[in-house]
Amino acid sequence: MKNSVLIGIAGILALSLFACTKENDYSCDSNVVTVKMIPVTLKGQTEETKTEFNNQSILWHQGDKVAVIARYGESDETMKCEFTAGSDGETTSFSGELPEGTSYIVAVYPYDAVKSFDMTPVTDNNDTYVKVNVTLPAEQIATAGSYDPAANITVAKAEISGNDLPVLNFAILGALLKVTVVDDDVCRIVISSDANMSGEVVVKQYASKNFPNASNASSELMSKEIVLHNNGDIIERGTYYIVTRFISNNACTNFKALQVHTDLTCSQRQASSGFTIARKAIINMGSLSGLSRFTNLYYSYCAGLDIPIGNKVYNKGNNGEARLVTGGTLTNTIVLKSVNGEGVLFLNSGGTYPNNGSIGINTDVVISSTDPSDPAVLQPGTDSNGGINKYWNLQKGSLVLNGVILDCTNLGDGIYFFSNSNATEDFNFLGLYNCKSTNIRRYLYSTNGSQMDKAIKEIVIDHCVLGVSVQNSSALINPSSSSHTAAYKFEKFTFTNNVLYDATGSNGPYGIVLFNYSPPTSGDYYNASIHGKLGTHDWPMDVVVENNILYNAAVGGGSVKNYRVNSVSVKNNLNFVTSWTSGTPPNSNLKFFDQQDTSNLPDFDAGNNAAYGPIATDKSWTVANAVFLGSLSGSQKTVTVLSEDPFQTAVPATGVFVLKPEYSSYGPQ
Repeated sequence: MKNSVLIGIAGILALSLFACTKENDYSCDSNVVTVKMIPVTLKGQTEETKTEFNNQSILWHQGDKVAVIARYGESDETMKCEFTAGSDGETTSFSGELPEGTSYIVAVYPYDAVKSFDMTPVTDNNDTYVKVNVTLPAEQIATAGSYDPAANITVAKAEISGNDLPVLNFAILGALLKVTVVDDDVCRIVISSDANMSGEVVVKQYASKNFPNASNASSELMSKEIVLHNNGDIIERGTYYIVTRFISNNACTNFKALQVHTDLTCSQRQASSGFTIARKAIINMGSLSGLSRFTNLYYSYCAGLDIPIGNKVYNKGNNGEARLVTGGTLTNTIVLKSVNGEGVLFLNSGGTYPNNGSIGINTDVVISSTDPSDPAVLQPGTDSNGGINKYWNLQKGSLVLNGVILDCTNLGDGIYFFSNSNATEDFNFLGLYNCKSTNIRRYLYSTNGSQMDKAIKEIVIDHCVLGVSVQNSSALINPSSSSHTAAYKFEKFTFTNNVLYDATGSNGPYGIVLFNYSPPTSGDYYNASIHGKLGTHDWPMDVVVENNILYNAAVGGGSVKNYRVNSVSVKNNLNFVTSWTSGTPPNSNLKFFDQQDTSNLPDFDAGNNAAYGPIATDKSWTVANAVFLGSLSGSQKTVTVLSEDPFQTAVPATGVFVLKPEYSSYGPQ
């Protein structure tokens, strides 16, 4: 049923069995049974009823399909038959076929709403009913001034005796929610509550009642949401109706009407208390205007909008469906379920998500907070070994984290958040974007002792605020130094727009290294049978360290250390030290980069790096050791020592650092 102005939500259909002009043989399974089918014309007409919608009659349209479920024969067999409207109007004729000997029918519009049925009468308080399972769509197409015809489920029933003319009184199954769109950039409306609003519904059609009784099917077939959209286009300004199942006893609680806007924001109206949605009712939600906007990337992603994370754009059409985890403990099953290398897993912003066992990443996984500015918390649990069995385990594939807090509270000193235990191959990519941590326990990542032949090919850490709370030669990425036989497999390390700081509040520096590999100059791992001499490998790693603040994190041996790299870019970084009074000064010049192999020099680019704070006797700030700076001009290789404190705000306890405007060319951009 469609409408010219507004569509009625109930009507009356008269059924007549005309004389048969022929008989057809019909077989559901030719090896089992043959059923004689009789051509039948169902005459449909409308008349005024109390269930009319806004005084508009039902208008049938040519091609409308109705499912007529027949009970027939001495053994009460059942069959679903298709009837089709032959013309437009308030009165029409439906053509189709019914089994010979049909005694009882239930009719459902639209045809595709029917999922299953059981026409065996069930006794209930001196009455009987039959069951039909129908699906009320969780996604509905925005229809200006009306509702999606495919969502308007109506049900009727009749007994058939001879050629009598039974009447089918169609009754609406659900109710209508009326909403007015006034913004020009709405692409989706999401209606939700704590009660089931859509999905598969069990319809009980009682013999003594003209209207259906509905109950929920199994929980996995139900949804607490209904989405109104326009097939990816803007929902134009105007009034729309959304079909929902009825909800009794004020059980419609936590009711929300959320708009998704094309600028990656949402706006929302929420009911102040629970209420009832009666069958046939029209609930006016009013105009969704003047609402404050907020970020919820889950709903934006589901609307088909592009979600930028780092230098990549994620889109449902290209990357698969999203999943939302609203709370609770993270497990391998939750993280990996239905991902299969596609889709994005969203975590409710501000929530805490512990894991009480290691999380094994063995495919391509993308995890984001719904609002990166209000991060969800990832929190490994504790155990008798100081949380050593609770880390995130990079086995194969890739992992992207966006806008989350890495909480290392339960990890012992020296325990890492990421490792590669049980790795089956080199890990392709680890990306941390807009992430935070105030308590890294020495390492962010460290290679597992049994997986020294595995590496992470590419690592990107961008727009993160990372605090290290252990004062013992800390390193963010630690390939386990001298015993690592695959350090040459690290292909790219990018550290940009970050704040790295000493979170102990003890006036460091304490040598917080970004990437730490210092291979031996002799022994098995250098030139014996394990993997041959280090110099026989290509060492292709490109290093990018740009636009960072290193607060009390000065390193004498180099912020990035490796045996050999392919290229280095060090630009726009600020290295800050408050005092040496409570820490041990480094035993060499403070520098951003160092490599052991001095005979194979990388391509080197640097510039606009600065430092502030006292330095030890005979020590200075440098970009790298002199041997690597031959291709640079004086201004490129110079680290400018500032004469004043460049910070407008610096709160190491919370990781808040704001530079004075005149120093805005340094640090995160």
